[in-house]
Amino acid sequence: MCNDNKSSYKHKIFIIILLTMVMLCVFVVFAYTNEELREIYITRGEVNAWVKELRLRFETLEEDAQIKVQKEVMYQMWLRGISDNNIQSISSSEMQSMEERKAREQGSSSKPSTEPTQPSIEPTESSTESTETIAPSEYVFIDWDLVSTDSTNWMSNIPDNRYIHEINIPGSHDSGTQYVKNGSSIIDMFINAATCQNKSIQEQLNAGVRAFDFRVDENLNICHGDGTYKFTAYSDSGKTSILTLQNALNIISTFLSSHNKEIVLVSIKKEDGDTSNVRTAVQNLLTSYSEDIMYTGTTWPTINSVRGKMVLITRISSLGKGIYYNVPDNTNSTMSINGVTVYTEDHYDALADNKKNYLNNVFTTTSSNSISTDGGKGGYGALIFSSSNNFSASTLISYQSPKNISDIVNPYIINYSLTQGKLYGQVMMDFVSEDLVKKIYMTNP
Repeated sequence: MCNDNKSSYKHKIFIIILLTMVMLCVFVVFAYTNEELREIYITRGEVNAWVKELRLRFETLEEDAQIKVQKEVMYQMWLRGISDNNIQSISSSEMQSMEERKAREQGSSSKPSTEPTQPSIEPTESSTESTETIAPSEYVFIDWDLVSTDSTNWMSNIPDNRYIHEINIPGSHDSGTQYVKNGSSIIDMFINAATCQNKSIQEQLNAGVRAFDFRVDENLNICHGDGTYKFTAYSDSGKTSILTLQNALNIISTFLSSHNKEIVLVSIKKEDGDTSNVRTAVQNLLTSYSEDIMYTGTTWPTINSVRGKMVLITRISSLGKGIYYNVPDNTNSTMSINGVTVYTEDHYDALADNKKNYLNNVFTTTSSNSISTDGGKGGYGALIFSSSNNFSASTLISYQSPKNISDIVNPYIINYSLTQGKLYGQVMMDFVSEDLVKKIYMTNP
């Protein structure tokens, strides 16, 4: 009995010791696991705090970068004398800072300037033109990627003192011919020969077109072609509402009322009818537009004097108003207009490859002149038509419509190496696009 009790007692002690050890192991494991969890929690908290700190740091850097960009824009605009509400409202300390920076940059001789500059023009005793010097002599070219993001107001970046004949202006040829018809089912088979645009006047304005070419008849209906082959322009795809010159001018005037930093050159040419009758009709219509809406002077204005206005370019002789362009027929040439030599290119009956050659020649010629950036009145301008319609001198087999030609010529212009600061003038194009328009206006210095 005694041995049995001892054995039972030892057995119980063994079980107790075993349970104690198990409980101790469980406790140790729990404690170890809990410590690990505690350490992981702390580490994640530290990571979250670090991420939050980085986020705040990046936000601060981004805000600082935006402020620097805004200050740089203000400084560049101030250098060029561009009027802007932000410029007018800057503090005296900011103005002093910009003046000090300008003084440092002008006084630095260790770093040669990377921006093209124009020498100031000094008046001479033999000069017959007064020289206006409004902008600073150290002119900084416009950084179009920085200051312009919208083609509806690109002219707001052009300095006030620049003369309009020295602004590179994207334009459209036969601007109102998105929808046309003749009325004869046979002649309307050749409608492609008279269709030169696929955008309305409003759409062209929004895309940045600032020179328009309107051809009219005696009723001042916009048209393309004359006599039996006259195609009348319409404002709707159903071709029920005739597009008149007055309709077109009113669309432009409305646009300018909300974009008063822009200017729009309006060229009017007789296309069909008696020249005298067309002249009288145009003269009567022009009385509807005051000088606040349309500049009808015969001399070259500065952009500041005509902002928010249409500028009349007439191709009707003896109109008595507007800047008269007597463009030679189907060739390239030069015109002398109020002391300015204007290069012209208007081979309108040429195959696409020939037209590319003509454009290359005139771009090479005009770009030998730099645009004046010191307020002086430059002596050169340009009127370039990239349009063509190879109809009269071709067979039906080789015929190329305005669309056929523009499909080849427009990419050629896009890829052509135009140089900022060089003269290209008014470039009148068929089937204009915003890419084409930007290609032209971004060459303005």
